[in-house]
Amino acid sequence: MTLYYKEEVKNNGLPGYRYWGTNETFPGDGCYCIDKVCAPLGLVNAETCRMGAPAFVSFPHFLHADPFLLDAFEGVSPPDPDKHSFVLDMIPVSLRILKNVKEAYLPLLWFEEEAVIPDYMARQLQVLLVIMNTPTVYIVLGVILVLGVIGATLVTTRHYKKAKRDRERASKS
Repeated sequence: MTLYYKEEVKNNGLPGYRYWGTNETFPGDGCYCIDKVCAPLGLVNAETCRMGAPAFVSFPHFLHADPFLLDAFEGVSPPDPDKHSFVLDMIPVSLRILKNVKEAYLPLLWFEEEAVIPDYMARQLQVLLVIMNTPTVYIVLGVILVLGVIGATLVTTRHYKKAKRDRERASKS
């Protein structure tokens, strides 16, 4: 991800350099293509980071992205650069006070997102998945049909046996 220098800033009295994302941060070009499939302008394909799961990274509300991405949704407010821009303020420090510490990468931040399907949707999805699993549907329908035929045969046989007994009793009397 490429960020671009914007200006010098002060945060809580600390001087820093502000970098921000532009329409060139997620270029949608061949650098991020996976198996010759490239993401549209404004998205980065992150499948390799998510073990093959379809995952894409963009700015909020598809800021600086191809407009067709936002047009695919109804009710989503358009991107506002004042609210949805990504900025990173770096404090310029060049000290070497830990000379005897080996070089290491220190994780400073991470993003954690979670989406949970509501219970009512989970139940609907379970029903839909069972219905879509056609072998299961055919097996259930087959069992119902076989039980129906067996039941009809038993009822018919019982009815004819009872009628035969009634005729035999009537002929004896």
